[in-house]
Amino acid sequence: MLFRSLNFLPEPTDELFTKPTGALMPECRGIVARTFFESADGQKLYRERMTKLLGTAFKPDALVARVNDLAAKIKPAAARDAVETKAFDSAVAQLRDGITQRAKFLEDELKKPAK
Repeated sequence: MLFRSLNFLPEPTDELFTKPTGALMPECRGIVARTFFESADGQKLYRERMTKLLGTAFKPDALVARVNDLAAKIKPAAARDAVETKAFDSAVAQLRDGITQRAKFLEDELKKPAK
């Protein structure tokens, strides 16, 4: 079987929205991913793909709306008292803010010339 592309999900993806100003280029430990991201061609391709994703798939307003929808469904089970409700609402607000801040950060970073 011939593969036309490989997709890597760099670590730590769980920090994408909790550290919205995290590096544009991920820090990779694997030799293939690290070699790719250290090369000029790899960085160029990554920046091009990120720019495309920001214009198509990564739509902060749609993501925030989805978070709000899911939060409304989850909240009755996750927030059973005042303390849990406050913690839940805070976590949801932090996620929404992180999505918005990450989008703005990426847009700003991608406008800068590649290093």
